[in-house]
Amino acid sequence: MVALAPQWLHPAAPIEPLGQAQSEVPAAEVVLQVRFRDDATLSALRAALRAADAQVIGGPGALGIWLIRVPAAAEKHSLRLLAANPIVLEVNPAP
Repeated sequence: MVALAPQWLHPAAPIEPLGQAQSEVPAAEVVLQVRFRDDATLSALRAALRAADAQVIGGPGALGIWLIRVPAAAEKHSLRLLAANPIVLEVNPAP
């Protein structure tokens, strides 16, 4: 028991991470929240996303909201395209 006592007297060495955790969305991209019509077909949904240069990263959630990412440089253009699409009920930047 005496042999273990000196180990308890020294504080534990701090643990330093080897690298920084990656963010889910790269800085050059932004996340949008989109709610599509319930009767939207998969092909119409794909066409809307392709036209807006968007990729699905989550959803639909319990409220029917999809998370998509678009290039930051095209955010306004993508928002306009999606808002004008008849299968999109609403589109907003994610908080």
